[in-house]
Amino acid sequence: MRIEAPCRLGERFDCRKPWSEGRFTLTGLTFFYWQSSLFPGTTLCGKRDARNRLENARFFAPGDAEGGVRISFEVPDAIVIPGYPLSELGLDTRAVGHLAGLSLTEEGWAWSVAYGKDYGGPLEQVRTEALDRMFDPVLPLHAVRVNWKEYLM
Repeated sequence: MRIEAPCRLGERFDCRKPWSEGRFTLTGLTFFYWQSSLFPGTTLCGKRDARNRLENARFFAPGDAEGGVRISFEVPDAIVIPGYPLSELGLDTRAVGHLAGLSLTEEGWAWSVAYGKDYGGPLEQVRTEALDRMFDPVLPLHAVRVNWKEYLM
């Protein structure tokens, strides 16, 4: 699956569509395309003010964003299709499910993983090194990853 984004998480992009015109902060990526086919591929999530919890996220197709550097990279299609072994995403479980999205959080970012009987829930917010490596081109630059055990020794 090709991931296309106008910028990294937490950075701003422009949109000049009649339904959403202005500057927005990229606050996440969702992969519900596989269930609804409303958008071709990854759906971008954005807010005018990322810190405003009351503001609803708006959804964009990658082509809605204008200007700036385009980020484009490939990830395996299978990770967003229900039935994927979650252990391959770096989780310590034998459960199956799928990757539902990526979102900006106060701590940096978190991955939404769906699992369970119908693969539609519950959604868990997780962090794994395997997913961080796979999606590195779109993750925030300002977040420094530190292995505290090695640092303190």
